[in-house]
Amino acid sequence: MKVKFEIIESRIKVNGKCPILLRLTLKRKITRISSKIEIEPKYWDKTKLYDPIVIPSAEKRKGGASLPNANILNTRLNKLLRKAHDFIEYEKLHERNVTVDDVIKVLNGFDNRNFIHFASEELEKKRKRKKKFSHNTYRTAKARLNTLIEFVEENYGGHLTIEEVTVDFLEEYEGWCNYEKGYEINTTETKLRFVREFIKLAFEKGLTNQYPFNTFKLTREVKEKEYLRPEEVQKLNALFDSGELEGRLQNVLNYFLVACYTGVRYSDYYRLLHYNGKDDSIRIAQTKTLNSVTLYLSKRAKELIVKPYQLNSNQKTNTYLKEIMLIAGIDKKITTHSARHTFASNVISKGASLKELQELLGHKDYKSTLVYAHLLPDKKMETMKNFDY
Repeated sequence: MKVKFEIIESRIKVNGKCPILLRLTLKRKITRISSKIEIEPKYWDKTKLYDPIVIPSAEKRKGGASLPNANILNTRLNKLLRKAHDFIEYEKLHERNVTVDDVIKVLNGFDNRNFIHFASEELEKKRKRKKKFSHNTYRTAKARLNTLIEFVEENYGGHLTIEEVTVDFLEEYEGWCNYEKGYEINTTETKLRFVREFIKLAFEKGLTNQYPFNTFKLTREVKEKEYLRPEEVQKLNALFDSGELEGRLQNVLNYFLVACYTGVRYSDYYRLLHYNGKDDSIRIAQTKTLNSVTLYLSKRAKELIVKPYQLNSNQKTNTYLKEIMLIAGIDKKITTHSARHTFASNVISKGASLKELQELLGHKDYKSTLVYAHLLPDKKMETMKNFDY
């Protein structure tokens, strides 16, 4: 690929200046992009199209027109030229084909050698490409990217090449998440999984010859999902019906009980606010997966749904739930998602199969439902007692 500057005098603007263009030639195809610098044609030296000094200064040109700020403009153009040449040479060194679009991206500030730039662009591509890529999923991915950016700014001066994503880097990032940020083990694991997704993609695209996750293993703590037993749900029902709680807590307990009876996610609760109070079921589109699920409503669920409810943030709701559990005398770490686990565990205890539970929860993947398999009653002994031919 050939790179040089030029002006096209036929494109003189009203102010008498021409834009300086960077001309990229690849396989006889010419592409011109603006340098965002303009100049009067009389100051242009056509003999130095490939020379870093493309605008003659008063000191370097005797006779004819001279430009007082030529050195400043030359410096700006030099930077563009070096940026393009450095990128092209780097790609050649790694035996990768260079396209005009690649060079344009680099000149516009994007560098696919920069891991943050690469991950950001690929995340945006993923969002546009996938129809079922919900806003919440995208927001979660952006939050993980922002954590990585914060770490890179603190420890790498804001610039991290793809080649620098090594086992040492991953160990350093893991330690920073655990000790500097104070994240739990599983939260740190999700941050590292984000890195794994995009370094794997970079490896598959040939942007790096190393895949550090062949050596570096993610650490995840297996936790038993917290849920309430039937008698604990009844205790909350009694507390709600007593009306003893102050408004904000009564409001949150209202939501929580509805979720215990329907399995609805907190992100989908607003879809129930227009329920007519009569139907025995309601079909909603889930925010997380974008697929639909039918919620079957018991008598108690109907009573609770029709009560006015003010939505809070998930974080604030979890804070209020801690207060409610303390008042109810329930010594468990309960969050908004615990209601969904409570629903699932009690549905299983009533004799539902995992397939039925999958449909009730609206899981797309059967693997998501398998986490509740340990709750199924063990019928092996009963089966073998009657086993015969």
